[in-house]
Amino acid sequence: MEKVAGVVARNRVMVPLGLRWRGKNLPPLFFDRIFPKDLDLIRRQVKNRKFDESLVLGVAKRCSWGVPAVIVCAPLKALKPFPTSFWLTCPYITKACDRLESSGGVAQLESYLEQGKRREWSAFIMAHVALRMSLLDENKKRFLISKRPRMWDVIRKGGPGGILPKGKVTVKCLHLQVASWMALGWHPGELWLKERLPELKCPDCNQVNCFG
Repeated sequence: MEKVAGVVARNRVMVPLGLRWRGKNLPPLFFDRIFPKDLDLIRRQVKNRKFDESLVLGVAKRCSWGVPAVIVCAPLKALKPFPTSFWLTCPYITKACDRLESSGGVAQLESYLEQGKRREWSAFIMAHVALRMSLLDENKKRFLISKRPRMWDVIRKGGPGGILPKGKVTVKCLHLQVASWMALGWHPGELWLKERLPELKCPDCNQVNCFG
């Protein structure tokens, strides 16, 4: 596993974003340090998806059953950018996102954000940039700046999933957006997401293969 950057207190990590939005400081990210039992659960949750557990830094959100629902990932994989800071692991919510995507949810969310949410969307992207910067230790930052300037440019500009702040709003996929929303506790499309995904918890983890 990657070394965790941030302020560590017992089993919790705080990563300050250092950003202000509409006169207020954006809240820091808090996440749980990862433990072997968490990794065992995550392996079961994502067993049919391509996943590199060495990228896992911690658990950003747990469900009401105490099981990981969203994990925090390192910004670099073998010194190459890994753009997905938050990975949705909960099988129940993943299937809900699948259904919403199949009914045109990606285009609908993009349209919603284009209509009056552009400033909030830009702030959301910058929050992901700030998070990624905070998760990088100083040695890696210096290496990228001096030896991999183009790669450094990608990391310091891209939002969730590497999305850029300029141009037409692109959300890529709903799993990415829902994971970010759950981890950070806010999203410019929160009202749209809440209306279509009112239940972000499963009735029973045993029924969605979280426990094997």
